[in-house]
Amino acid sequence: MNQYEAIAYRRSVRKFENTPMTETLMRNVTRFLQGLSPWNETCRWKMEIVDSIAKECPIKGVGVVQAPYYLVFYGEKSPEARQNAGYMMEQMVLYLTTKGLGSCYQGGARMKKEKIQDSLKALLILAFGYPVKCLLRDGAAAKRYPLKELCIFKEEVGEEEKAILYAARLAPSACNTQPWRFVVYQGKIHVFIRKNSLMEHLLPAMKDIHIGIVLCHMQLAAEEQWLSPTFSVEEKVKERNIKKWDYVTTLAF
Repeated sequence: MNQYEAIAYRRSVRKFENTPMTETLMRNVTRFLQGLSPWNETCRWKMEIVDSIAKECPIKGVGVVQAPYYLVFYGEKSPEARQNAGYMMEQMVLYLTTKGLGSCYQGGARMKKEKIQDSLKALLILAFGYPVKCLLRDGAAAKRYPLKELCIFKEEVGEEEKAILYAARLAPSACNTQPWRFVVYQGKIHVFIRKNSLMEHLLPAMKDIHIGIVLCHMQLAAEEQWLSPTFSVEEKVKERNIKKWDYVTTLAF
Protein backbone atom coordinates (compact mmCIF):
# COMPACT_ATOMS: atom_id res chain seq x y z
CA MET A 1 0.00 0.00 0.00
CA ASN A 2 1.33 3.46 -0.89
CA GLN A 3 0.23 6.87 0.43
CA TYR A 4 -2.35 7.37 -2.30
CA GLU A 5 -3.93 3.98 -1.65
CA ALA A 6 -3.98 4.73 2.08
CA ILE A 7 -6.35 7.65 1.40
CA ALA A 8 -9.21 5.21 0.82
CA TYR A 9 -8.47 2.90 3.74
CA ARG A 10 -7.23 5.14 6.52
CA ARG A 11 -9.56 5.88 9.42
CA SER A 12 -9.12 7.84 12.62
CA VAL A 13 -7.93 5.66 15.52
CA ARG A 14 -8.61 6.65 19.14
CA LYS A 15 -7.44 3.60 21.08
CA PHE A 16 -3.81 2.52 20.96
CA GLU A 17 -1.67 -0.22 22.38
CA ASN A 18 1.03 1.06 24.71
CA THR A 19 3.64 -0.66 22.56
CA PRO A 20 6.86 0.90 21.26
CA MET A 21 7.78 0.93 17.61
CA THR A 22 10.70 -1.22 16.55
CA GLU A 23 14.00 0.60 16.07
CA THR A 24 13.76 -0.01 12.32
CA LEU A 25 10.26 1.43 12.11
CA MET A 26 11.18 4.46 14.21
CA ARG A 27 14.17 5.06 11.96
CA ASN A 28 11.99 4.81 8.82
CA VAL A 29 9.35 7.16 10.25
CA THR A 30 12.01 9.68 11.22
CA ARG A 31 13.65 9.47 7.79
CA PHE A 32 10.31 10.03 6.02
CA LEU A 33 9.56 12.99 8.28
CA GLN A 34 12.91 14.59 7.51
CA GLY A 35 12.28 14.25 3.77
CA LEU A 36 8.89 15.98 3.74
CA SER A 37 8.28 18.86 1.35
CA PRO A 38 6.19 21.79 2.63
CA TRP A 39 3.28 23.34 0.77
CA ASN A 40 4.77 26.81 1.24
CA GLU A 41 8.55 26.96 1.00
CA THR A 42 8.77 30.40 2.63
CA CYS A 43 7.55 29.25 6.05
CA ARG A 44 9.86 27.92 8.73
CA TRP A 45 8.77 24.69 10.39
CA LYS A 46 9.85 21.79 12.58
CA MET A 47 8.27 18.46 13.49
CA GLU A 48 8.99 16.45 16.62
CA ILE A 49 8.04 12.93 17.72
CA VAL A 50 7.17 12.85 21.44
CA ASP A 51 7.41 9.43 23.14
CA SER A 52 4.93 9.05 26.02
CA ILE A 53 5.01 5.26 26.54
CA ALA A 54 6.49 5.45 30.02
CA LYS A 55 5.62 9.09 30.72
CA GLU A 56 2.64 11.25 31.55
CA CYS A 57 0.61 12.37 28.52
CA PRO A 58 2.38 15.54 27.31
CA ILE A 59 -0.72 17.24 25.89
CA LYS A 60 -3.99 18.53 27.28
CA GLY A 61 -7.32 19.70 25.94
CA VAL A 62 -10.86 18.57 25.24
CA GLY A 63 -11.06 15.08 23.78
CA VAL A 64 -7.34 14.34 24.05
CA VAL A 65 -6.51 10.77 23.05
CA GLN A 66 -4.01 8.71 25.05
CA ALA A 67 -1.35 7.39 22.71
CA PRO A 68 2.21 6.06 22.91
CA TYR A 69 3.46 8.75 20.52
CA TYR A 70 2.55 12.26 19.47
CA LEU A 71 3.77 14.11 16.41
CA VAL A 72 3.97 17.88 16.95
CA PHE A 73 4.20 20.42 14.14
CA TYR A 74 5.86 23.73 15.03
CA GLY A 75 5.51 26.82 12.89
CA GLU A 76 4.79 30.53 12.79
CA LYS A 77 1.31 31.78 13.57
CA SER A 78 0.17 32.52 10.03
CA PRO A 79 -2.35 31.04 7.56
CA GLU A 80 0.48 29.81 5.34
CA ALA A 81 2.20 28.04 8.24
CA ARG A 82 -1.07 26.36 9.27
CA GLN A 83 -1.61 25.22 5.69
CA ASN A 84 1.86 23.70 5.82
CA ALA A 85 0.89 21.95 9.06
CA GLY A 86 -2.13 20.30 7.46
CA TYR A 87 -0.35 19.47 4.22
CA MET A 88 2.69 17.89 5.85
CA MET A 89 0.92 16.22 8.76
CA GLU A 90 -1.48 14.49 6.37
CA GLN A 91 1.49 13.09 4.47
CA MET A 92 2.69 11.63 7.77
CA VAL A 93 -0.78 10.27 8.55
CA LEU A 94 -0.90 8.38 5.27
CA TYR A 95 2.67 7.14 5.59
CA LEU A 96 1.99 5.86 9.12
CA THR A 97 -1.05 4.02 7.78
CA THR A 98 1.11 2.20 5.21
CA LYS A 99 3.30 1.03 8.12
CA GLY A 100 0.42 -0.39 10.16
CA LEU A 101 0.19 2.57 12.56
CA GLY A 102 -3.03 4.34 13.44
CA SER A 103 -3.37 8.06 14.08
CA CYS A 104 -5.79 10.72 15.25
CA TYR A 105 -5.63 14.51 14.88
CA GLN A 106 -5.83 16.37 18.20
CA GLY A 107 -7.69 19.47 17.07
CA GLY A 108 -8.11 21.32 20.37
CA ALA A 109 -4.99 19.99 22.07
CA ARG A 110 -1.96 21.89 23.27
CA MET A 111 1.26 20.99 25.03
CA LYS A 112 1.08 20.93 28.84
CA LYS A 113 4.44 22.63 28.95
CA GLU A 114 4.59 25.27 26.25
CA LYS A 115 7.62 24.45 24.17
CA ILE A 116 8.99 26.85 21.60
CA GLN A 117 11.30 25.53 18.88
CA ASP A 118 13.44 28.34 17.46
CA SER A 119 10.60 30.85 18.06
CA LEU A 120 8.12 28.44 16.42
CA LYS A 121 4.99 27.37 18.33
CA ALA A 122 3.04 24.11 18.26
CA LEU A 123 0.33 24.44 15.59
CA LEU A 124 -0.92 20.87 15.20
CA ILE A 125 -0.63 17.63 17.18
CA LEU A 126 -1.21 14.06 16.00
CA ALA A 127 -1.58 11.01 18.26
CA PHE A 128 -0.26 7.77 16.76
CA GLY A 129 0.78 4.21 17.50
CA TYR A 130 -0.31 0.61 17.02
CA PRO A 131 -4.14 0.47 17.04
CA VAL A 132 -6.11 -1.71 19.46
CA LYS A 133 -8.68 -2.59 16.78
CA CYS A 134 -8.62 -2.90 13.00
CA LEU A 135 -6.59 -0.13 11.41
CA LEU A 136 -8.32 0.09 8.03
CA ARG A 137 -11.79 0.82 6.73
CA ASP A 138 -13.71 0.24 3.53
CA GLY A 139 -13.30 3.47 1.59
CA ALA A 140 -16.69 3.06 -0.05
CA ALA A 141 -18.31 3.11 3.39
CA ALA A 142 -16.68 6.39 4.49
CA LYS A 143 -19.21 8.91 5.74
CA ARG A 144 -18.69 11.68 3.24
CA TYR A 145 -20.86 13.85 1.01
CA PRO A 146 -21.19 12.46 -2.54
CA LEU A 147 -19.25 14.28 -5.23
CA LYS A 148 -22.44 15.77 -6.65
CA GLU A 149 -22.81 17.76 -3.40
CA LEU A 150 -19.16 18.77 -3.23
CA CYS A 151 -18.61 19.71 -6.87
CA ILE A 152 -20.02 21.89 -9.59
CA PHE A 153 -19.27 20.32 -12.95
CA LYS A 154 -19.31 22.76 -15.86
CA GLU A 155 -18.52 19.96 -18.30
CA GLU A 156 -17.94 16.22 -18.51
CA VAL A 157 -14.80 15.28 -16.60
CA GLY A 158 -12.23 12.59 -17.28
CA GLU A 159 -11.06 9.76 -15.06
CA GLU A 160 -8.04 11.78 -13.89
CA GLU A 161 -10.22 14.58 -12.50
CA LYS A 162 -12.56 12.04 -10.89
CA ALA A 163 -9.65 10.35 -9.13
CA ILE A 164 -8.42 13.68 -7.76
CA LEU A 165 -11.88 14.69 -6.58
CA TYR A 166 -12.49 11.29 -5.00
CA ALA A 167 -9.26 11.68 -3.01
CA ALA A 168 -10.29 15.21 -1.97
CA ARG A 169 -13.70 13.90 -0.90
CA LEU A 170 -12.05 11.48 1.55
CA ALA A 171 -9.88 14.12 3.23
CA PRO A 172 -10.44 14.20 7.01
CA SER A 173 -11.80 17.33 8.70
CA ALA A 174 -12.65 18.37 12.25
CA CYS A 175 -15.99 16.82 13.25
CA ASN A 176 -16.24 15.63 9.63
CA THR A 177 -17.46 19.07 8.54
CA GLN A 178 -16.07 18.63 4.99
CA PRO A 179 -15.71 22.40 4.49
CA TRP A 180 -14.44 22.29 0.90
CA ARG A 181 -16.18 22.63 -2.46
CA PHE A 182 -14.86 22.36 -6.03
CA VAL A 183 -15.73 23.86 -9.41
CA VAL A 184 -14.47 21.83 -12.37
CA TYR A 185 -14.12 23.73 -15.64
CA GLN A 186 -11.87 23.61 -18.71
CA GLY A 187 -9.48 21.06 -17.29
CA LYS A 188 -9.08 22.91 -13.99
CA ILE A 189 -10.30 22.28 -10.47
CA HIS A 190 -11.03 25.44 -8.48
CA VAL A 191 -10.88 24.86 -4.71
CA PHE A 192 -13.08 26.73 -2.23
CA ILE A 193 -13.40 26.56 1.56
CA ARG A 194 -16.45 27.46 3.64
CA LYS A 195 -16.30 30.82 5.42
CA ASN A 196 -17.79 31.62 8.83
CA SER A 197 -18.48 28.01 9.77
CA LEU A 198 -19.18 26.89 13.34
CA MET A 199 -15.86 25.03 13.38
CA GLU A 200 -14.02 28.25 12.52
CA HIS A 201 -15.55 29.95 15.55
CA LEU A 202 -14.55 27.08 17.85
CA LEU A 203 -11.13 26.41 16.31
CA PRO A 204 -10.28 29.34 14.03
CA ALA A 205 -6.94 27.87 12.92
CA MET A 206 -8.61 24.74 11.55
CA LYS A 207 -9.68 26.45 8.32
CA ASP A 208 -6.09 26.75 7.13
CA ILE A 209 -5.22 23.25 8.35
CA HIS A 210 -8.21 21.86 6.45
CA ILE A 211 -6.91 23.53 3.29
CA GLY A 212 -3.51 21.89 3.71
CA ILE A 213 -5.03 18.45 4.25
CA VAL A 214 -7.28 18.50 1.19
CA LEU A 215 -4.50 19.88 -1.03
CA CYS A 216 -2.26 17.03 0.11
CA HIS A 217 -4.86 14.51 -1.07
CA MET A 218 -5.26 16.27 -4.41
CA GLN A 219 -1.50 16.42 -4.96
CA LEU A 220 -1.03 12.71 -4.22
CA ALA A 221 -3.96 11.73 -6.45
CA ALA A 222 -2.68 13.82 -9.36
CA GLU A 223 0.80 12.34 -9.08
CA GLU A 224 -0.68 8.83 -8.94
CA GLN A 225 -2.28 9.53 -12.36
CA TRP A 226 1.19 10.43 -13.72
CA LEU A 227 0.16 14.07 -13.93
CA SER A 228 2.27 17.11 -13.12
CA PRO A 229 -0.16 19.30 -11.17
CA THR A 230 0.32 23.02 -10.70
CA PHE A 231 -1.54 25.06 -8.08
CA SER A 232 -1.98 28.79 -8.57
CA VAL A 233 -4.32 31.60 -7.61
CA GLU A 234 -6.35 32.87 -10.57
CA GLU A 235 -7.17 36.53 -10.16
CA LYS A 236 -10.44 36.33 -12.13
CA VAL A 237 -11.74 33.67 -9.76
CA LYS A 238 -10.37 35.45 -6.70
CA GLU A 239 -12.21 38.66 -7.62
CA ARG A 240 -15.59 36.94 -7.50
CA ASN A 241 -17.48 37.53 -4.27
CA ILE A 242 -19.12 34.25 -3.31
CA LYS A 243 -21.32 34.57 -0.25
CA LYS A 244 -20.46 31.43 1.74
CA TRP A 245 -17.14 30.39 0.22
CA ASP A 246 -13.56 31.62 0.09
CA TYR A 247 -11.50 30.85 -2.99
CA VAL A 248 -8.25 29.01 -2.18
CA THR A 249 -6.42 27.91 -5.33
CA THR A 250 -6.77 26.27 -8.73
CA LEU A 251 -5.30 22.94 -9.80
CA ALA A 252 -4.33 22.59 -13.44
CA PHE A 253 -2.45 19.82 -15.25
